[in-house]
Amino acid sequence: MKKILFISALLITFGTDIVAQVGRVRVFKDPKIDIVIDKQKEICSADNTIDGFRVQIFMSSGNEAPDEANEVMKVFSEEFPLVPAYLVFGQPYYRVRVGDFRTRIEAEKLHLILKEKYPKAFVTADKIQLPEIDSCKKQDELLDENPIEEETEIQEQQPTTEPDVTIPSDIYYEE
Repeated sequence: MKKILFISALLITFGTDIVAQVGRVRVFKDPKIDIVIDKQKEICSADNTIDGFRVQIFMSSGNEAPDEANEVMKVFSEEFPLVPAYLVFGQPYYRVRVGDFRTRIEAEKLHLILKEKYPKAFVTADKIQLPEIDSCKKQDELLDENPIEEETEIQEQQPTTEPDVTIPSDIYYEE
C-alpha cells in the first residue's frame, strides 16, 4: 500500500508541467550597508596617487615665474583640453607638468607630439592621479537612481530538465 501511494505521488509530481511562480519579495536593508557605502565613498575620495610619469613643458624661477607658468598652462589647456596640466612648485622653481601616465612609454608618446612647440620639454617621474573608477565615480548616481524598493515582483523562469553540457567521448575515454 505504501509503495502504491509513493509511486502515485511521484507520478502526480513529475507528470505535471512545472509552472512559473509569481510572488513578492521584501528587502530589509541592514544599517551596516550604509556604513560600508560610506567607507567606500571615503576610499574613493582619498588621495589616490601613484608613481608614474608626466611631461614637463615649463620651468622657471623669479618674480614673474608664477604668471608665466599660469600663462603656459592656459595656452596648453586650450590646445590640449583632454590632457590635464599641473602647476608644481619646488623651491625656487615653478614647473608645468602635463599628463598622467603609468609608464614612461606612454609619456614619451605625448613628448613626441609636444617637443616641437615646447623644445625644452622632457619626461619626468612624478606622482600621478589615478583614473576614476566608474563604480566610485557613479556610486552616488546609481544609488539615487535605483533606490532599494520595499516590495518587488519576481517572476521565475521555468527550469529546464535537461543539461546543455555535452562531453565528447573520444577525448575523455580514449584507450
